Amino acid sequence: MFGVGVGVRVGGRTPVGGSTYVGLLDTYPNAAAAYSVRLLRGGYTGNAIRVRRSSDNAEQNIGFTALGNLDTTALTSFCSGTNGFVTTWYDQSGNGRDATQTTATNQAQIVISGSVINVNSKPSLQFDGSNDRFLWAYQWANQPFDFFNVAVNSTTAFKNIIAEGQGTSGYPALGVDNVNRFYLGRTGQAAFPFFTSDATVNAQILSNFYSTLGISLASISCNFRKNNGTAENVIGSPFNNSNNQSTLGSAGNGDYWNGKIQEVILYSADKTTSRTGIATNINTYYGIY
Repeated sequence: MFGVGVGVRVGGRTPVGGSTYVGLLDTYPNAAAAYSVRLLRGGYTGNAIRVRRSSDNAEQNIGFTALGNLDTTALTSFCSGTNGFVTTWYDQSGNGRDATQTTATNQAQIVISGSVINVNSKPSLQFDGSNDRFLWAYQWANQPFDFFNVAVNSTTAFKNIIAEGQGTSGYPALGVDNVNRFYLGRTGQAAFPFFTSDATVNAQILSNFYSTLGISLASISCNFRKNNGTAENVIGSPFNNSNNQSTLGSAGNGDYWNGKIQEVILYSADKTTSRTGIATNINTYYGIY
């Protein structure tokens, strides 16, 4: 169990038994950015999230328990009887690429009236589909990339975007359309290439979106796997990478995610030999499929 990120060492504290925590990023290192409601790396001594409570707009960092889970006791104590919103989702990769949102009305929610929002018994951030999102400074559109995320789609609206590779002027974006197909999006693209995998409403899904080709090609080949299944390939227009800002929970032009997100891990590398192992680690913790 320790090898899938549910071990016992947090922030330098070794609990009874003396075992060393081994997280996903210990087994599969060198992520470009990593956000989660669980501890992903034994050597990470920071917090999981920073939360603002709506009763008085006070803020507090929330860390992890000795088992590597989000400290929901501290969270519910801080947000007792009120709502809690995430101002910062801390990057556990070691690269300092924290995902932030300073505008209160644009912050994803994690506590409702004192109760933590959960999916399959694990905490989750909830995005409202109208203006909630995080910003982070990194061009993950630069190929190759491997993007893993655990999310729940809560709508049938078109252009429901989980994340995009950079901020405003073109992007590779993983989204869901109005008949619940995952698709590859790009600013200004007349026709969106669709994957056949569905994003069933209110179902917890692990998606893996990746490309091993360069952006200078006349077309770009991207692949997608749902719940560690068979890979699908689509061809889209080349990406425009002129901006150094990415988004989580929306596209740069305002196509917002309506649903929940529990984990996002990005590698700026081809993880062909590790994809199954990474997916298995994620599934072991969240119990998705």
